[in-house]
Amino acid sequence: MAHQLLLKAIKYSEWASQETACYQAKLYVDGKSFAYVSNEGHGGPDRVDRDPKYKGDWSKVMREVTEAFNDENLFPREAPCELFPEGWGENLETWCGKRLDEHLARKDMKRAMKKKCLFLFENEEGVYQSDWHPPVTNGDWTKLPNQKVRRKILNDMPEDIALMYYMGKIPVNGATS
Repeated sequence: MAHQLLLKAIKYSEWASQETACYQAKLYVDGKSFAYVSNEGHGGPDRVDRDPKYKGDWSKVMREVTEAFNDENLFPREAPCELFPEGWGENLETWCGKRLDEHLARKDMKRAMKKKCLFLFENEEGVYQSDWHPPVTNGDWTKLPNQKVRRKILNDMPEDIALMYYMGKIPVNGATS
């Protein structure tokens, strides 16, 4: 049985991050506070400390969580690259790192959306911004009057989908709506 993992109460320190991200967070397993995860930002591995409020066999659940990362159906290997020709498998530390990246990107995106209109141009990489916000769209590819290229407006999309575009995890090709 695969456990549901969630990282909450994330605190990040940019000024203390040197070789790795300096952060601390609470790891929830199956909806229950399970552990505190942290990194001091000096290049070492993440630290996982038991939450003293957790009721249950902590060691057993931790072993199950760790072993679940070996299941490539649950956690697919990363794409091959020069250093890792077969790709590499995910573990709790890389999983936490991805959640931290998503947290920071979401925070950055929401801050930008308060002041600007964020959008994509069809068949172009990158997120653009403007002070002007056109009429509200439903997040589909839209061609406004007097414009040559269709665009998608991130401000008008559901937040999770906008975040995937913002982080470059969804290719911008205009073929889908």
